[in-house]
Amino acid sequence: FTLIGGENTRGIPTNDLVTWTGKEWKVLYPPMHTARAFPSVLAIGDLIIVSGGRGADGEGVETIEFLDVNKRIWIQSNLKLPRPLSGHHMSLCGEYIYIYHWISGYFWRMNKKNFMASLTTNDEHNW
Repeated sequence: FTLIGGENTRGIPTNDLVTWTGKEWKVLYPPMHTARAFPSVLAIGDLIIVSGGRGADGEGVETIEFLDVNKRIWIQSNLKLPRPLSGHHMSLCGEYIYIYHWISGYFWRMNKKNFMASLTTNDEHNW
């Protein structure tokens, strides 16, 4: 069981990734670049992709970053969400990445190939 981001006991968003070992919570990876509560998380291959959330200032976050679990590093993506979001869902279905924000009803999709290319390059693809 792993937790990504969230809030500390004072309600402040964190940038930790912690795993339950059966006895205790352990920090196994370095912290994310951006503290965020209520982000959306998607695993694709050896990448853990984290988007949006509520930042330390209480506002929605539009940034996306990903953890390369083999290299054990977080990489800030040039790709951003279409707008700052918190409490949204991100999923992979077939060849598309879908983002749905249940509060506002916003819905976006991007071809997986374009999404993955946008994560790691300056190539711009629209949602």
